[in-house]
Amino acid sequence: MKSKIKAVKSTDQNENIIDVEKDNEEKEVNRLLRKIRKNDKSKNSRFSNLFILFISILLFFVTGLYNNSFLNLFIFFGIILFHEFGHLLAMKFFKFKNLKLFFIPLFGAAVTGKTSNNDGFKNCLISLFGPLPGILAAIILLLFLKDNQLVRQIALISLIINGFNLLPILPLDGGNIVNSILFNRNKYLQVLYQIFTIAGIFILAIDFKSIIFGILGLFIIFTIKPTYLKSVIASKVKSLNQNLSYDIKDSNIKATISIIYNIMKNKYPQYLKKDIDSLVIADIIERLNYKSPSIAKSIIMLFLYFFVSAIALVGITVLSYS
Repeated sequence: MKSKIKAVKSTDQNENIIDVEKDNEEKEVNRLLRKIRKNDKSKNSRFSNLFILFISILLFFVTGLYNNSFLNLFIFFGIILFHEFGHLLAMKFFKFKNLKLFFIPLFGAAVTGKTSNNDGFKNCLISLFGPLPGILAAIILLLFLKDNQLVRQIALISLIINGFNLLPILPLDGGNIVNSILFNRNKYLQVLYQIFTIAGIFILAIDFKSIIFGILGLFIIFTIKPTYLKSVIASKVKSLNQNLSYDIKDSNIKATISIIYNIMKNKYPQYLKKDIDSLVIADIIERLNYKSPSIAKSIIMLFLYFFVSAIALVGITVLSYS
């Protein structure tokens, strides 16, 4: 009789422990969902965006004047700004929100934004619309003002900068295009492409004697493992075939977050730190939302990529030897 009572007590205790664990898990899932939605809705003021742009431009000029004339630096600035406006307009066309443009001293500039529609083909077009306007503008300038030395200089720099951006190396535009079309479909291929990228960046660092490229290469090395693990988790979630929601605005997203949370808790607890857990899970959900380009769209995109790259290469060759 005593043993039966003990057995009943033990069962009750186990059930209580399970109930507490379920309550704790539900609280964590709710907390994560609130943070993910808050981050998604967060929007910088126009003043804040302009202030960041102004400071980044100031730093760009201050650091650039160290080894460039003011004229060359101003040409670089105009070409890079024109390049980034191409990205910005494409992102606006595809209804990205919370757009921010800023300069990166000694490196260039970038445009960031948010979208709930993570479409590979659209991402490729956005990447292509950075270099494309600068390359076309350079060709047009050469057609009408080819005898003007300053125009030839501007055209050549524009072709070099935009052509360089089309190299198939992450995080350059060409790297993003090739990654979206070929390598983003498989987690192992993506790791191989990151290794190829690192090798390419270190070659550039040695060739240009650039510390910036060296630092960038080291940074990408540290992103390989977390990028791979996020892809592994996304693959596991997809393999469950539970008709899960990947839309953070949908109330059913809780089930998806709960599954991701449990996978991370059991296998990758190091990514459940309070300051990064919501960002990691949001990134995994973004991967789950990713739509690879169809074969037809991939062929079209590859043709456009090689065609625009060829125009830049021909233009640089002609200007360099004429």
